[in-house]
Amino acid sequence: MVRLVTFAIIGAEKCGTTWLHYTLRQHPQIYMPLEETKYFSAALDEMGSYEDHFEAREFDAKLEARWYRDAPPEALALGDKSPSYFTHEHALARMRVYNPRMRVVVMLRDPVFATWSRQRMYRRMQCGCDDFDLASWMGSKRGPRLREQLQQAHFAEHLRRADASFPRSAIFVAILERVRDAPGALLPLYRFLGVDAGP
Repeated sequence: MVRLVTFAIIGAEKCGTTWLHYTLRQHPQIYMPLEETKYFSAALDEMGSYEDHFEAREFDAKLEARWYRDAPPEALALGDKSPSYFTHEHALARMRVYNPRMRVVVMLRDPVFATWSRQRMYRRMQCGCDDFDLASWMGSKRGPRLREQLQQAHFAEHLRRADASFPRSAIFVAILERVRDAPGALLPLYRFLGVDAGP
């Protein structure tokens, strides 16, 4: 029997979602793939079933391509993580159709730091360098793309979409700066996901 995904880390991008993903993977009652599936933000004609989508993508076997079948019985929470879900127009509504009892986890941080980090990431991808000059970037032909990226930092707008798709009791919002280094800061999240207090 195929088990449904029970929660998703939906974003926001550059707000600690990768850190949270790997932290949750250490918990014996939480099972997550190593890669982002991006299922709920896929094009409609590519969606199919969640299981078909996962198998169709070219995941390396050692990255647990059959994770939903291989999840051990002690795994009480099966998770997905893709920051694209936070800003995608339809991802959250699709999640609700897939599993009406889905839990949604949102990681946020100071939007200025998130935007700065995002632009540095794109800069490294483009030229392998780490320098970034905002004024030059805004004046270049890449300026429109930066403005598009700034839209991702409109957290309230994207949270309203989550609020429209799920009851508030199914949405957990964490601030990176408050949970990353504080002892016990993830205990409320573990309770939210229905697992024991920690590994």
